[in-house]
Amino acid sequence: MKKLLSIALSLVALAAVSAAESDVKTAMGEEKWFDMQNCEFCKNLVVDEKLLDNMTWEHHDVAAGVLCVTSVAPAYKESYQKAQAAMMALGEAMATGKRNPAEVKMCGHCQHYGQLMMTGAKVEYIRSGAADILLITSADEAVVKQIKEFGEKNRTELAKWKEAKQAEK
Repeated sequence: MKKLLSIALSLVALAAVSAAESDVKTAMGEEKWFDMQNCEFCKNLVVDEKLLDNMTWEHHDVAAGVLCVTSVAPAYKESYQKAQAAMMALGEAMATGKRNPAEVKMCGHCQHYGQLMMTGAKVEYIRSGAADILLITSADEAVVKQIKEFGEKNRTELAKWKEAKQAEK
């Protein structure tokens, strides 16, 4: 049960990173890296249309993988927690076989995260008052490379998203 909760929380935490909409070629075909309208995880982040503008994400390389930090403005913590609960419920349904992961619509980010989990990447989720922290690591150098590529893709896509937001203003 503890492992199931850890998997579900991991899916929730990384889905919460999804905030932009740009294209990338994934192993599963041409998909958006982040897709707030069609990804069954990410769409929970736009239920409150102001939530994304009140969140920040950081991805830092560490020796064996990536450290992800998600911060939310205090006024939007409740919206964030509701989105997390919905994403966690979906993650649990997938982990327990109630939902077939192959039938769950996911953006490139969420697909890639799932692929990392299938390679055996270790995921640690830490909820703190200031931010949520996700540590994705592996002892296998090939998996570490994939994790770091995932972190770099997130940094790149989030920078594009931020730049587009600035251009709108």
